[in-house]
Amino acid sequence: MKKNHSFLLALLPLFATINIHADAIKVVSDTAYAPFEFKDSDQTYKGIDVDIINKVAELKSWNINMTFLDLMQRSMLFNLVRQMLLWLE
Repeated sequence: MKKNHSFLLALLPLFATINIHADAIKVVSDTAYAPFEFKDSDQTYKGIDVDIINKVAELKSWNINMTFLDLMQRSMLFNLVRQMLLWLE
């Protein structure tokens, strides 16, 4: 386990010094935690996090692409992360 963590930590300075450019920043959020993110009665996503992300994107002139996870997607993501952590052990 320590070898895998050491390897990943050794790569960290490499990623910290690279300038990355993108046409759009993809933001993935979970709608299960109102008032942070939720789907309103008019079927639009709202909440504190959504407002903050939109305001920062506006101030920085960023083009963002927001995606909101449903229950099935959360389960799949959780299982993927769990498998990755098991691999690191």
